[in-house]
Parts: sequence; structure tokens; C-alpha cells
Amino acid sequence: MVIFILSLHDKTTQRTAIRQTWGSVAKTSRWPGTMFTKTIKIVFLFGIHQNAVLNEIVRAESDVHGDIVQANFMDTYSNLTLKVLMGIKWMSIYCPSTKFVTKTDEDSFIVLPKLLHKLESKTMDNTILGPFFLSDIVFRSGKYEVGRKVYPLSRYPPHCKGNLYVMPTRLATKIAAVSNHFQYMRMEDVFITGILAKVFDARHISLNESEYYKYKSATICELSTGSKILSQGIDAKTQYKIWNTLLEPILCS
Repeated sequence: MVIFILSLHDKTTQRTAIRQTWGSVAKTSRWPGTMFTKTIKIVFLFGIHQNAVLNEIVRAESDVHGDIVQANFMDTYSNLTLKVLMGIKWMSIYCPSTKFVTKTDEDSFIVLPKLLHKLESKTMDNTILGPFFLSDIVFRSGKYEVGRKVYPLSRYPPHCKGNLYVMPTRLATKIAAVSNHFQYMRMEDVFITGILAKVFDARHISLNESEYYKYKSATICELSTGSKILSQGIDAKTQYKIWNTLLEPILCS
């Protein structure tokens, strides 16, 4: 599995926490308390920041860790879709044999053994797994604004939220290829897992309530010893706390 993580240039502490906690399996192939046999690659995605100093920080970080892909477009909220599509195209060149492609955000904590177990228990052909939303209202103003010329309907199609979605490499590659024939949309999760996925009649599998809270963060112990697979809103300090309870489950007893 290749896991693409959308990150901001100045969030060095957050990326370090991921590398030293749940993302460490990319280097060590180890997860506390389990036999971890899967190959995982973590990749942080970036565009170009208008601050040259921040670009240099990211390049220096890349030299040390070798887990950053940066492309030549402005790193803005409107270009989140470009980031993900760029990552998929990079994967098709450099990691074409990977089985799954995952997208997540830097404030997410993923319990990878639980996620992989769920994937293995499902038929994932032409399927996207993640927090599923059947229909969302289209906002015409504010941060999530989408103009009628870009998307004229009042509601979005079924899709998975950008906190986490996983799909087979074949589906991801087809979605990236067909994206050039569509009007660009900055709502990355809707565009990729909803509109473009519909071209290929992809189906969705949702994380249920016991696996993910849609509107709040999971507690430390719900992630380390409970049934939660994913949580958003996890800062660097909390990433380490969760990892420590995975190493010492008695902390949650």
C-alpha cells in the first residue's frame, strides 16, 4: 500500500510525529502487539509554497527521509485535487505494482493492522473504502465554495471523505487518467471518489460508527485498544500518546 498524506509546509512537527508513530511501519515493518507482514510506503505530497524558505525546509526534509513528492504548482486549498492526482500519477510510474492507494491528511491517525484486516475481509475490486457520505449539499460561498459552472447540481454524488479513502491501484490509475477530460473541481474527495469514480461505476464501502467518528476525534484508548480504525483531529502530541498506549496497552486498562 502507498499512503499519500496531504501536508502543509510548516507542519514539520506533525510529519515527524507520523514518521515516528503509525507511519513508522514504512521503515520498520513493525506494529506493536501484532505480526505485521505488509509493505507500506508513506509519501507526503506538496506543491510549491510562495515562501522560498518553507520550500527549502521541505527539500531538506526530503533529502533526509526520502518520503516527499513535490510538484510545480502553488500549494493552496484550491489545488488539493491536483496534489492527489499528482500523487497517483507519481505512483503509476514509481510504484506501479502496489495493490492499494490510500489518501489521508496529516492530522489523521490510522490503525493500519485494523485497516488492512478490513480490506482483506472485503472484495475491493473497483471499490473505494472510507467514511461514506451518500449526499452532501453544495456550498456556493465560503471555504467550500463550488460555482454552478463547475458543478450545477445542488447535491454531490455518493463519495468518501478526504480524511481517508483507499482504492485499488487499477481504479486509482483510471481515475487519474480520466480526470483530464473533466472540469477541474477543488473539492478533492468529492471529485475523485464521487464524480470521477462514477465514470467507472465504482462502489463504496463505509467505515461504520464503531470504526470511525464522522464529527469528532476518537479517544486515545479507542484507537490503541478499542475498535477505531481512524481518527481525524490528532495533533503531534496526541500521535505520540496513542503510540505509547499501543506499546503499553496497560495504560488503557
